[in-house]
Amino acid sequence: MGELRNSTKARKICFDTHAVCRSGRFYMTCHLCKREFDVEIATWEAEHVVPWALGGKDDASNLAPVHWECHKPKTAEDVKIISKGRRVYAKRLGIKRSKRPMMGSKRSGFRKKMDGTVERR
Repeated sequence: MGELRNSTKARKICFDTHAVCRSGRFYMTCHLCKREFDVEIATWEAEHVVPWALGGKDDASNLAPVHWECHKPKTAEDVKIISKGRRVYAKRLGIKRSKRPMMGSKRSGFRKKMDGTVERR
């Protein structure tokens, strides 16, 4: 379907899936705080329940309506989790080396002798 990342298309899919019409007005329930809001009045966004960068799909089952105020802290938390995952993945592939190599290893630049003294390689 392509990349939706809170585009107009994502909001349309979210609206079609979650909007309820009562008395000629459309209402939706915030996925995070569970409060109901009027679509025409409230500022809302389509949120990926499972973050897109962590393998969340771009379909109606993964999109949920949220208040703008509720979405900010969740996005900040998601960014931390995504960044940590990328760091772990890069380290596992050997792309990023440790800044503090183990003392006595070849990467440290020091050599430890049998008597316990340390010298530069």
